[in-house]
Amino acid sequence: MSKKKDSTKPVVAVFGGSGYTGRFVIAELLSRKMKPIAIARNAKALSAANFPQSEVFLRQATVDDATSLDRALHGAQVNNQALGNLEEEYDERRHQPVRDRIRYTSAPKRI
Repeated sequence: MSKKKDSTKPVVAVFGGSGYTGRFVIAELLSRKMKPIAIARNAKALSAANFPQSEVFLRQATVDDATSLDRALHGAQVNNQALGNLEEEYDERRHQPVRDRIRYTSAPKRI
């Protein structure tokens, strides 16, 4: 009896998606045929990132607003934070994806 491999790729939320590290994370996800959700505080920065709109969901949220985080994480199976220097601030909301049973990962800090 053979098991059929699930070819579904996860939807990955990237906090800091419009920033330096976040853009690299999103580019890597796209190269792996995954569906990223770029999340940033500033909607204009998301728009200026020029992500292919048919391939990347764009969502605005702030770490201190649980409602906006809930909306931004909707549909995600994995959460990656690429916030760089804001990591300490983000620590307060790290529980949010865990509460929603979303896997959490972190991009390495920039040097």
